[in-house]
Amino acid sequence: MRVLSTSLSSRLPSVVIADDSAVAREGLVAIIRRDLGYTVCGLATDERTTGELAEKHQPDLLVIEPFLGRHDGISLLKQFAARFPQVRILAVSRQREDIYAERALRAGASG
Repeated sequence: MRVLSTSLSSRLPSVVIADDSAVAREGLVAIIRRDLGYTVCGLATDERTTGELAEKHQPDLLVIEPFLGRHDGISLLKQFAARFPQVRILAVSRQREDIYAERALRAGASG
């Protein structure tokens, strides 16, 4: 059986990365491109830019530091999960407490 490739099936998954740390953003870009081969279609440092990039690019994945700037990360995750239900959300945080991971998952993060 011959399988025909379509533009949808051959398209690399796209990612928007949102983190207020330049070092973290650069590291995430390197890992995502090298290890996953995904297309990074946007970098954001705040909530507003993250929303604009997610709206514009409709990425497959949003990698987000839930504590962008001074915002409450859990409510931010809830907002994005409700606003972009088709986008998988990966919360990546420098917070060490396990409770933050549990709260992020309950707020709508996929991992």
